[in-house]
Amino acid sequence: MRHLFFLAMLLSTAAFAKSPFDGDWVIATPGGPRALEATFEVQGASLSGTLKLGTGAVVPVSSGKVDDKKISFSLSGQNKRTLFFSGSLEGDVIQLELSVAPGEYGSPFTAKRK
Repeated sequence: MRHLFFLAMLLSTAAFAKSPFDGDWVIATPGGPRALEATFEVQGASLSGTLKLGTGAVVPVSSGKVDDKKISFSLSGQNKRTLFFSGSLEGDVIQLELSVAPGEYGSPFTAKRK
């Protein structure tokens, strides 16, 4: 009986373990006037959250996905243009790439915990 209790506790802890992507991030913008601020929440393989643009506007993340140490999401930027982000977690830093079309080469960005 004790073994079943221990197993149940172990499984419930794993189910509620936080993703390394959860939380607040600052995304450095090369050549940009201000860093972007992101808040991510992961549930299973789905990513949700918001991104505060340099203009101060806060936009929701859409189509967000997490696969192990990889992340991808899109958002509606200035002029309602859809922007696509993809990247991977390397230690405590997310190496991101921003593009205007999925899979297209884009600009590199770095996100660090706030």
